[in-house]
Amino acid sequence: MPAPRTVLLTGAAGGLGGLMRNLLPAFGYDLRLFDVRPVEGEPDAITADLADPAAVREAVRGVDAIIHLAGISLEAPSRRSSRRTSRGPTTSTRPPARRASGGSSSPPPTTRSATPPARRATTP
Repeated sequence: MPAPRTVLLTGAAGGLGGLMRNLLPAFGYDLRLFDVRPVEGEPDAITADLADPAAVREAVRGVDAIIHLAGISLEAPSRRSSRRTSRGPTTSTRPPARRASGGSSSPPPTTRSATPPARRATTP
């Protein structure tokens, strides 16, 4: 199976999205950008909410892979943080993506932290 070439990048306007926008094309990937905020300098980026099934269906049409970086940072509270967690859009994105691709989608991503849990102090 050939490597994916057209990649949907959600969260494209964010910090990690910006990093991926700069790195992936050098490896031969064509990017389709998606964010709830406009992506600066990218007039072809899709500006929509992942909770919008029609926007997601259109965004996933013809892509080979999805890199899902959209979410709400718990470190930097936003006005949207009380409205919905990142679990909502992730869950609502899967059915439209599956229908548009004609196949099954992978299991939902985990929300584990990259930071290991703090160790308890032990006494000798």
